[in-house]
Amino acid sequence: MKKSVKFLIGIILVLSLGAAGTFGYLYFSKDKPNDDAPETKNPDTAEAVAFDSDNSVATVNGVSIIADDTGVRVFNEADQTQKVVFDKPTGNVFFDGKTAYFVEAEVEDTTVELYDYAGETVSQDENGPWLRAKIHSYNVETDEVKEIVTTNHNSFTQIVYADGTGVYYTDWSDDKVGLTYIEEPTCPLYKYDFEKQKSVIVIEKILPYACHAVDGRLFYQAEGCINGDDGYHNIYTFDFKSGGSNKISNDEAQFLKLEDEKVYYIERKWSTEVSDKIEYKLMSNDLSGQKAEIVAEFDFLPDETRVFATYVNENILAFTGRFDGMYIYNIKDGTFKHNDDGAAEYEVISNGTSAVLQKNYYSAEEEFIKTELYRYDDATEQKLIEESDEEIYATKITTNGVYAHYWEGLDYCGVKFIPLEIK
Repeated sequence: MKKSVKFLIGIILVLSLGAAGTFGYLYFSKDKPNDDAPETKNPDTAEAVAFDSDNSVATVNGVSIIADDTGVRVFNEADQTQKVVFDKPTGNVFFDGKTAYFVEAEVEDTTVELYDYAGETVSQDENGPWLRAKIHSYNVETDEVKEIVTTNHNSFTQIVYADGTGVYYTDWSDDKVGLTYIEEPTCPLYKYDFEKQKSVIVIEKILPYACHAVDGRLFYQAEGCINGDDGYHNIYTFDFKSGGSNKISNDEAQFLKLEDEKVYYIERKWSTEVSDKIEYKLMSNDLSGQKAEIVAEFDFLPDETRVFATYVNENILAFTGRFDGMYIYNIKDGTFKHNDDGAAEYEVISNGTSAVLQKNYYSAEEEFIKTELYRYDDATEQKLIEESDEEIYATKITTNGVYAHYWEGLDYCGVKFIPLEIK
């Protein structure tokens, strides 16, 4: 199997193993790991915090926190210098410009007794020790790393948000510690409260890999399936300040963006006239979830369940999926075109103003051949880099460059920075 595909499947699988249901406001305590709350200088309101978060890279004002299997590095985009601040495998980083939060992965706990779906004890020799995770903070000004909390389950731990009051993260519930059987992919959203120095559940059921924190709100899904999830489910919004939740969409939707107090999302429906016809629409709604409107209809998209939309900029939407190539939709004039060179797999990442298009080429035997990266603005492709001796997978674009996971042969080498210079 292709390494980039392995990487994506790995991320989705480890984040999609859990339990499903409705949301609520239940509060349970967890043991605190230490008595030191991290130093924060954030404003009182979550809306005023400038932040970035990602599975591997978070960037604020040209300074990046890179968290990957090699550890944690602070990277300066201007002079491309970096320093290592943590040397164990990590991920799921959040950064507000002064304090970063990251997850230390695969923390072994041999004291946990393992059991299967029937409640029968299973051997650690066969199943390995229970794996937890740890959330740490890193202060850019003091260069200090502090442990915040040890979580229940390594695969479910993902930092969603942080402010002056605490860190929000997904995790398996206490009563499932030791359970080796995965039933459903959702789990609770916890808040580790700095003042109380304990974790409480703020949302009972959430899909870890479908969370988007924007302007003091969380947009999330509360259902999913373990195998073959195509990412379309109801969208909810949670206000970090008030703690209230609203349902935004009808069934089968993907969050796109929040702009001017309007939520934009892609809605998917099966046609009522033709059973195998799938209809995709661009929808908007207010934060109360009471004013849904159709913005555009995408009749040109193929009848494919796995269609992923990327908001490139205010003019362009890009659609990729299991179909060949990429569809480009102009929001202003309603026109579209289909880009396809017939040989590549397409991926698009965006920062909301510009994007990077990645084309992966493979042989008939699915052996990697090369990757091409293009700067992609208003449907104009400008080649950035062509790699023929190593496989890469772009994960983030900033004003100054692209961050990408890369491999040399079969060996994963971490995340590297590619400056945005046209070659």
